[in-house]
Amino acid sequence: AMNRSLCQEVAEGVPPEILAWPKPEWTAEGMSQLSASLLEADFLLATAQMAAGRYTEAAERAAQLVERPVVVALPELRTQAGILASRAYRACGRLADAAQHARAAAESAQDVDPAILATALIALLSAVVMAKPDANVTELEHRLESLIDRLDAPDAANVAWALGNSAFAHGDLALGLTWHARGAELCDPRIDARAWARLRQSTAFHLITLGGDFELAERLFDECRGIITLLGNAGDLADLRLVESHLRLRRGEPGVAAELLEHLALEATALDDVRLRGEVMETLASARFALGQVASAKVALRQAAAHFEAAQAPDRALAVWHRYAEME
Repeated sequence: AMNRSLCQEVAEGVPPEILAWPKPEWTAEGMSQLSASLLEADFLLATAQMAAGRYTEAAERAAQLVERPVVVALPELRTQAGILASRAYRACGRLADAAQHARAAAESAQDVDPAILATALIALLSAVVMAKPDANVTELEHRLESLIDRLDAPDAANVAWALGNSAFAHGDLALGLTWHARGAELCDPRIDARAWARLRQSTAFHLITLGGDFELAERLFDECRGIITLLGNAGDLADLRLVESHLRLRRGEPGVAAELLEHLALEATALDDVRLRGEVMETLASARFALGQVASAKVALRQAAAHFEAAQAPDRALAVWHRYAEME
C-alpha cells in the first residue's frame, strides 16, 4: 500500500519528522501506526461506509483523518478530509459538526484548486441551510457564484444545484428552478447518470413541497426513478421513497403515502440518519392528519421534533412544535 500513487504524492514536501516509512521487517501492526500507511485506505473506507449508509462510522473515520499529521501538513488533503467529514456528519444528521468541518475545509482551500474550494463551500452551504433554512447565507452564495465560471461542467453543475437548493430553502421557487435548470444543462447523464437523476429528483421534490408545477414534478420523478433505483446508494433510495410519499400526498393518496412512510421509517433507522428520520416522521404526520388520525399525527410530530433536535437543527424542531401546537 505504501507504493500507491496517493501515498507517494502525499509524501512530497512533507518534513521527515512528520512522515515515517516502513522497513521490510516491520509488522502490519507497526505499519498501521504510521501517519501515511493507511491514508488512502481510510479515505476509501469512509467513502464506502457513506455509500452503505453507515454514516456515523464514516464521520468518525473522516474526523480522525482530519487530525492526521500528514493531512494537517497539506492544505489540499486537509480540505478533502474536511469535506468528507462534513458530508458524513451531514448524512448522519449532526449538522453543526458538518458545518464546522466544512468551514474548516473552506478555510484550508483558499489556495488550492477552485473545484475543491467550491466543493467545500457547497458542503458548508448545505449544512447551514439544512439546519436553519432561513439562515443568512448571502456571502456564501456570492462566493460560489464567483467560482462557477472557473469550473468544468460537472463541478459547475454541483454549484448550481446547491444554489438552487438554498433558494428553495428560503422559499424562492422561481430562483431555485432557475439554478436547477442551469445545473441540468451542465450535468451530462452520459458522464454521471446518478447525479443527473438526483438533480431531477431534487427539483421534483421542491416543486411538490413548494406548490410548483405538479405535472412537471411528476415527469421529473418518472425520469429519475429508474436510474436511482438502479444506481443509487441506500441514502438515494430512501430519498426517492420520501419524494414519492410527498407526490402521493399531492395526488390525494394519504393512505398510500402513510404506508410508504411507515416502511421508510424502519429503513431510516437502519440508515443511521436522524435528520432523515425527522423528515419521514414529519411527512408521516401530514399523511395521518389527512386521514383524520390526529392523535397519531401528533405522535409522529413529537418524534420528528426529537429527531431534528438530535440532528442539531433546533429551528426545524421548533417549526415542528409549532405545527404540533396548531393541531391542539
